[in-house]
Amino acid sequence: MAKVHYNAELFDLLKDLTSINTNVVFEKEDNGNIVVRRADSESTIAYQLKAPKDYFDFDEDQIAFYNYPEFYQYFKAFGQPEMSIDEKKVRLVEENSKTEYLLSNPESIPSGPKSINFNNPDVRINLSAAELDDLLKMIGLINSKKAQIFGNGEGITIKVFNNLHDNTFEKTFKVENLSNLTEDIDFVMFSDTFRNLPPKRDYVIEIKAQGFIKISLVDEKVNLDIFTGRVKN
Repeated sequence: MAKVHYNAELFDLLKDLTSINTNVVFEKEDNGNIVVRRADSESTIAYQLKAPKDYFDFDEDQIAFYNYPEFYQYFKAFGQPEMSIDEKKVRLVEENSKTEYLLSNPESIPSGPKSINFNNPDVRINLSAAELDDLLKMIGLINSKKAQIFGNGEGITIKVFNNLHDNTFEKTFKVENLSNLTEDIDFVMFSDTFRNLPPKRDYVIEIKAQGFIKISLVDEKVNLDIFTGRVKN
């Protein structure tokens, strides 16, 4: 088995993304960097995560986990285990303890989106970790299923509500107008999109007036983009 260098931050980040899809397939790009591309079963939300090769420096072209949360529990049972991988399993060793976890066949897992067309956004807003935390608290209190995104080139409001619109919460954000937008933006998305974001982190949200959104993690080394769009009211 070949010893593998890794950064546990990558495994933690992917655990937070398993609310979108519990299947995880690590792929190597031509430059050796790591990419994971997944979407939910209904293709309403998708993500692409790219990390430097030293975050998970395995030899194989692909490494697949059918039930990533289960593997993560094995991994977290140790502190900072030594990791080795062959074609069929992962071995974790720490002091006098050892465990092995069977890998899945990448071909048995539906592939994620290879590319997502998101060009020329109209506006950009910043969502801080504290603002995300406040938003998640209100989504939970209201039992919100959907969120309305509305505004213009000067400000964008995120409004969360339940199906009856009895209780609502909204917050307005300053906007960076990227396309000299003059028309109004107004569409509805699933509020679970915010629940699917790894918490306690800062994000940049780019919006297209037609009703498409890209949410990007603010991180110097790891590139995480989450994509979603409008739904019926």
